[in-house]
Amino acid sequence: KQWYQRRVRGDKKSKDSACIEISSYTRIGEGYNSYIVYTIQTALGEAPKTTVQRRFNDFFVLHQLIVENYLPRGVIVPPVPEKNFMGTAKVRFGGNNENIQDQSLFIKRRKAALERYLNRLMAHHLISKDETLRRFLQEEDAPRPNPNASGIKGFMKNMETMVTKATARINEVDEWYEDKQGHILEMEETLKKILAVVDNIVADRRDLVAKSAAFGASCLHLGEGEDNASLRRAITKLSELENNLSTVHSEMADSDLFVFGETVKDYISIIQAAKAAFDERVKTFSVWESSQ
Repeated sequence: KQWYQRRVRGDKKSKDSACIEISSYTRIGEGYNSYIVYTIQTALGEAPKTTVQRRFNDFFVLHQLIVENYLPRGVIVPPVPEKNFMGTAKVRFGGNNENIQDQSLFIKRRKAALERYLNRLMAHHLISKDETLRRFLQEEDAPRPNPNASGIKGFMKNMETMVTKATARINEVDEWYEDKQGHILEMEETLKKILAVVDNIVADRRDLVAKSAAFGASCLHLGEGEDNASLRRAITKLSELENNLSTVHSEMADSDLFVFGETVKDYISIIQAAKAAFDERVKTFSVWESSQ
């Protein structure tokens, strides 16, 4: 972000430098037809800063196009943030204060994840030069999906891929691939266990937030009805302490979620992207073997 701010002020950097920031988001419409638009600001090398607006579906289309171009070549494509139907439903239909807080948290998490995704694409030595990615970041209209990748054709292609993954087998003779496959499977299993523990920790901290706040409010009411001035002050101080603890627990829960939990989740997604590259190798081997 510091480099991005320098670019906005006009400081010169390398022609290959790139920085992308999702500066804001806006909710459009109400109810079922509502959606979130993200404002993306991009500074690429010495080119002028560009600003575009994109929906989440636009990111998903971009990912599909990049996967079609690079995965068959064995490139590990950085994973796009996954769809979350429950979170989307809360954004569209939530109305009370609790749901509004959940909406804000969901949108902030998705905004941060989308920003990381774009910067990972630009950090990739091959994908960063992709014309589709450049158009996504610089042109007003987002790239459209490949007609062959949607509808019946897309469904049939996905079914073919699933069948190939289920039936194709390689008698592995390359020790490097065999070692790496075992390694990433072990890492994925371990990280999923860590993520489950982090989720439990965050849930426990959220519970402490609510209980500390409730205890603080009870102490405040108890103090207001106390005739002894010294005891009333002590109870009031205890109420303030519990409210401060509630705030600390809330900050720690957010830190556990955003700093640790999201990082672990990202690593799991990257491992799944690596597995997809291995699956493509199996698919290519199957095609080669059937052509013999």
